[in-house]
Amino acid sequence: MNNSILYLLLLVFAVQCCSGQTRTARTTITESVYYDTIASSQVSLVYFYVSSSNDEYMNFLDGFYEASDYLKDFKIKLSVVNCNTAFIQKYCSEKEEILMSKVFVFRNGASLTDLAIDTLFDINSIVSSVLHLVLLQEVPIVQNHQELESLLHTARGKQDVIFSKVMAIGTPEHRAFMEAAFAYGHRYKFLVTTSVRNVLKER
Repeated sequence: MNNSILYLLLLVFAVQCCSGQTRTARTTITESVYYDTIASSQVSLVYFYVSSSNDEYMNFLDGFYEASDYLKDFKIKLSVVNCNTAFIQKYCSEKEEILMSKVFVFRNGASLTDLAIDTLFDINSIVSSVLHLVLLQEVPIVQNHQELESLLHTARGKQDVIFSKVMAIGTPEHRAFMEAAFAYGHRYKFLVTTSVRNVLKER
């Protein structure tokens, strides 16, 4: 393979769905389905729902349900547990404002991490953040010039590198880049940064 390095500065915006699209049905899972879901070898995200009294949580759920439909294509499952009907002791016993402020990530029956919902403010931020979480080892977020040089050295002679600058994690262009990484990660090495000034210097 050629030892070429491709620097692509992407400004790609996700196409918004037409306003007439049917909203995903709001369904919750039972306790038994919850345990089956988190035991899967595929990544799953679970949001534990207690009350509908807060508009912030309801707005988040709109995006979460919409993203759930989309992420099925990537074999990533998003589920909602209503603690009033499926009481999962370990999580539903938490204080409501703490529990409902984050989404929990599971794989093979283990809790991997949690994500604060204030960083998951719309469908683009949910999809891009979840895809990047799944591909974090394959698509590193480059912080400085030395890190970039090390990654390029490792890829040299093995893979072409696609390097993108995005305005922030969770933006439409970040989502588009992560969708490309998911589709073509077997062919190219994808790298992303939010700070070109700190990363790019004269080479």
